[in-house]
Amino acid sequence: MSKVSAINTKAEFDEQILNSTDGNVKLVDFFATWCGPCKAIAPMVDKWSVNQYGDAKVDFFKVDVDVVADVAREQEVSAMPTFLLFKDGKRVDQVIGADLRGLKTKLDAQLQ
Repeated sequence: MSKVSAINTKAEFDEQILNSTDGNVKLVDFFATWCGPCKAIAPMVDKWSVNQYGDAKVDFFKVDVDVVADVAREQEVSAMPTFLLFKDGKRVDQVIGADLRGLKTKLDAQLQ
């Protein structure tokens, strides 16, 4: 079972990500249903949300860029997948592309 929450509106994004002050890292996967690399990496991120980072201070989210296009534009997402890391409402890092190793490195750095 995945612990990745879908964000379907700008209001949800603002509430869950930008207005968050709980100190947790928010990993947001910006994806498209037609994107091959997105489909390839999504199952690994799902596993992370349960296994490697199941007990860590990380919250996992996904945003379909075609459904919530205003958020994708606002966050300047131009390639899929793009992973943005937020902490207390501020963007702290990003990974563009299906780069699991790079994503894990940047996520682990935020948990130090």
